[in-house]
Amino acid sequence: MEKLGIRLNPVVIWPAFVLLASFCIGWAFSPYKGIATASYLCLLIGLIHRRSRNVHAGLMSAGMATDILLVLVLEFQRSAIATSTGGSLNLFQIAHVVISTMAVIAYVPTGILGYRRWKGTLSTEKIPLHLRFGVTAFSLRTLGYVLMFSMSNSV
Repeated sequence: MEKLGIRLNPVVIWPAFVLLASFCIGWAFSPYKGIATASYLCLLIGLIHRRSRNVHAGLMSAGMATDILLVLVLEFQRSAIATSTGGSLNLFQIAHVVISTMAVIAYVPTGILGYRRWKGTLSTEKIPLHLRFGVTAFSLRTLGYVLMFSMSNSV
Protein backbone atom coordinates (compact mmCIF):
# COMPACT_ATOMS: atom_id res chain seq x y z
CA MET A 1 0.00 0.00 0.00
CA GLU A 2 2.92 2.36 0.62
CA LYS A 3 3.78 2.21 -3.10
CA LEU A 4 0.40 3.82 -3.70
CA GLY A 5 1.24 6.58 -1.23
CA ILE A 6 -1.06 5.14 1.43
CA ARG A 7 0.52 4.55 4.81
CA LEU A 8 -1.43 2.18 7.04
CA ASN A 9 -1.52 3.58 10.54
CA PRO A 10 -2.13 1.02 13.33
CA VAL A 11 -4.19 3.62 15.20
CA VAL A 12 -6.66 3.47 12.31
CA ILE A 13 -6.28 -0.19 11.35
CA TRP A 14 -7.00 -1.78 14.77
CA PRO A 15 -10.29 0.04 15.43
CA ALA A 16 -11.38 -0.56 11.84
CA PHE A 17 -10.60 -4.27 12.23
CA VAL A 18 -12.50 -4.48 15.53
CA LEU A 19 -15.53 -2.72 14.07
CA LEU A 20 -15.55 -4.79 10.88
CA ALA A 21 -15.17 -8.11 12.71
CA SER A 22 -17.81 -7.13 15.27
CA PHE A 23 -20.24 -6.07 12.54
CA CYS A 24 -19.71 -9.35 10.64
CA ILE A 25 -20.21 -11.52 13.74
CA GLY A 26 -23.18 -9.40 14.82
CA TRP A 27 -24.78 -9.65 11.40
CA ALA A 28 -24.13 -13.40 11.06
CA PHE A 29 -25.12 -14.41 14.60
CA SER A 30 -26.53 -11.74 16.92
CA PRO A 31 -25.72 -8.21 18.09
CA TYR A 32 -24.70 -9.64 21.47
CA LYS A 33 -22.11 -11.85 19.83
CA GLY A 34 -20.92 -8.84 17.83
CA ILE A 35 -20.43 -6.84 21.03
CA ALA A 36 -18.68 -9.81 22.64
CA THR A 37 -16.39 -9.98 19.60
CA ALA A 38 -15.51 -6.30 19.94
CA SER A 39 -14.79 -6.85 23.62
CA TYR A 40 -12.63 -9.91 22.96
CA LEU A 41 -10.70 -8.12 20.22
CA CYS A 42 -10.01 -5.21 22.59
CA LEU A 43 -8.57 -7.72 25.05
CA LEU A 44 -6.54 -9.49 22.36
CA ILE A 45 -5.13 -6.29 20.87
CA GLY A 46 -4.48 -4.98 24.40
CA LEU A 47 -2.51 -8.14 25.13
CA ILE A 48 -0.51 -7.70 21.92
CA HIS A 49 0.31 -4.13 23.01
CA ARG A 50 1.17 -5.03 26.61
CA ARG A 51 4.52 -3.21 26.38
CA SER A 52 2.77 0.08 25.65
CA ARG A 53 1.37 0.95 29.07
CA ASN A 54 -1.39 3.38 28.06
CA VAL A 55 -2.57 1.43 25.00
CA HIS A 56 -2.62 -1.82 26.99
CA ALA A 57 -4.46 -0.27 29.95
CA GLY A 58 -7.04 1.44 27.73
CA LEU A 59 -7.83 -1.58 25.59
CA MET A 60 -7.93 -4.04 28.47
CA SER A 61 -10.15 -1.72 30.51
CA ALA A 62 -12.48 -1.25 27.55
CA GLY A 63 -12.64 -5.01 26.92
CA MET A 64 -13.31 -5.91 30.55
CA ALA A 65 -15.87 -3.13 31.03
CA THR A 66 -17.71 -4.13 27.85
CA ASP A 67 -17.81 -7.76 28.98
CA ILE A 68 -19.22 -6.82 32.37
CA LEU A 69 -21.80 -4.48 30.82
CA LEU A 70 -22.80 -7.17 28.32
CA VAL A 71 -23.46 -9.61 31.17
CA LEU A 72 -25.67 -7.00 32.85
CA VAL A 73 -27.53 -6.27 29.61
CA LEU A 74 -28.14 -9.97 29.00
CA GLU A 75 -29.45 -10.38 32.53
CA PHE A 76 -31.84 -7.43 32.39
CA GLN A 77 -33.04 -8.00 28.81
CA ARG A 78 -33.06 -11.77 28.63
CA SER A 79 -32.95 -13.06 32.22
CA ALA A 80 -29.66 -14.83 31.57
CA ILE A 81 -29.34 -16.20 35.11
CA ALA A 82 -32.81 -17.77 35.01
CA THR A 83 -32.06 -19.23 31.59
CA SER A 84 -28.72 -20.65 32.69
CA THR A 85 -30.19 -22.27 35.80
CA GLY A 86 -33.38 -23.46 34.11
CA GLY A 87 -32.00 -26.83 33.03
CA SER A 88 -32.46 -26.24 29.30
CA LEU A 89 -28.78 -25.78 28.38
CA ASN A 90 -26.51 -28.45 26.95
CA LEU A 91 -23.01 -29.21 28.25
CA PHE A 92 -21.22 -26.69 25.99
CA GLN A 93 -23.67 -23.94 26.93
CA ILE A 94 -23.25 -24.66 30.64
CA ALA A 95 -19.47 -24.61 30.17
CA HIS A 96 -19.79 -21.22 28.44
CA VAL A 97 -21.77 -19.79 31.37
CA VAL A 98 -19.43 -21.18 34.04
CA ILE A 99 -16.18 -20.26 32.27
CA SER A 100 -17.40 -16.79 31.30
CA THR A 101 -18.50 -16.16 34.88
CA MET A 102 -15.06 -17.21 36.11
CA ALA A 103 -13.44 -14.84 33.60
CA VAL A 104 -15.56 -11.90 34.79
CA ILE A 105 -14.68 -12.73 38.41
CA ALA A 106 -10.98 -12.84 37.46
CA TYR A 107 -11.34 -9.36 35.91
CA VAL A 108 -11.72 -7.85 39.40
CA PRO A 109 -8.22 -8.59 40.78
CA THR A 110 -6.72 -8.20 37.31
CA GLY A 111 -8.27 -4.75 36.94
CA ILE A 112 -7.36 -3.61 40.44
CA LEU A 113 -3.76 -4.76 40.15
CA GLY A 114 -3.54 -3.43 36.59
CA TYR A 115 -4.81 -0.02 37.65
CA ARG A 116 -2.29 0.13 40.48
CA ARG A 117 0.48 -0.91 38.09
CA TRP A 118 -0.60 1.74 35.57
CA LYS A 119 -0.59 4.39 38.30
CA GLY A 120 2.83 3.20 39.49
CA THR A 121 1.65 2.22 42.99
CA LEU A 122 1.95 -1.57 42.62
CA SER A 123 4.99 -3.05 44.34
CA THR A 124 7.36 -5.04 42.13
CA GLU A 125 6.61 -8.17 44.18
CA LYS A 126 2.93 -8.00 43.10
CA ILE A 127 3.58 -7.60 39.35
CA PRO A 128 3.70 -11.40 38.82
CA LEU A 129 0.33 -11.61 40.59
CA HIS A 130 -1.18 -9.22 38.04
CA LEU A 131 0.33 -11.34 35.27
CA ARG A 132 -1.08 -14.58 36.70
CA PHE A 133 -4.57 -13.14 37.17
CA GLY A 134 -4.40 -11.54 33.71
CA VAL A 135 -3.34 -14.75 31.97
CA THR A 136 -6.04 -16.66 33.84
CA ALA A 137 -8.73 -14.12 32.97
CA PHE A 138 -7.71 -13.97 29.29
CA SER A 139 -7.48 -17.77 29.00
CA LEU A 140 -10.93 -18.17 30.54
CA ARG A 141 -12.30 -15.41 28.29
CA THR A 142 -10.83 -17.07 25.21
CA LEU A 143 -12.47 -20.39 26.06
CA GLY A 144 -15.72 -18.61 26.96
CA TYR A 145 -15.63 -16.72 23.65
CA VAL A 146 -15.28 -19.94 21.66
CA LEU A 147 -18.04 -21.62 23.66
CA MET A 148 -20.28 -18.57 23.15
CA PHE A 149 -21.06 -19.86 19.67
CA SER A 150 -22.78 -22.89 21.24
CA MET A 151 -25.40 -20.52 22.66
CA SER A 152 -28.53 -20.09 20.60
CA ASN A 153 -29.54 -16.59 19.57
CA SER A 154 -32.45 -16.82 21.99
CA VAL A 155 -30.13 -16.67 25.02
